[in-house]
Amino acid sequence: MASDVWSTLAGPMQAVAAYAFSEPPEIRQQLAACARLHGVVAHAVYEIMISVGAQCRRPTGGFYVYPDFEPLRDRLAGHGVSCSASLSRELLLQSGIAVLPGHHLGDDDQALRFKAATSMLYGESAHEQQMALDADDPLCLSHVDAALTRIDEGLTKLCR
Repeated sequence: MASDVWSTLAGPMQAVAAYAFSEPPEIRQQLAACARLHGVVAHAVYEIMISVGAQCRRPTGGFYVYPDFEPLRDRLAGHGVSCSASLSRELLLQSGIAVLPGHHLGDDDQALRFKAATSMLYGESAHEQQMALDADDPLCLSHVDAALTRIDEGLTKLCR
């Protein structure tokens, strides 16, 4: 940051920034499409979290959800889960679901919370990601549906 504040952006990047800040239609359209995609997929993940019994604030922007599995503490204890670290480890080992444990974000070590980024669910290739961005309903795309199904099945299995 200090470098950019004291020495300023390179000339070509200044032109790019000036263009972007002028909010041309193609940038506004891209931002709207991204916001729509983030909202649809984050809401689908939120619904999965709620359906397994976690508490979770409804996402209102961005592509993160931050569920709290405290209501499921007794069930999770049967799987050796007692804190955010063990919860995230169990999700990764048993279902291949990678999340950021809450204690890495300054949360209480014993809390059963994590941050999940939904942006990784749009596809593995640039082509799949563009398909998700362009789709009227990205949840109907097979690769997005498969990712959501894996999350649903993994959490359902863990929270039984």
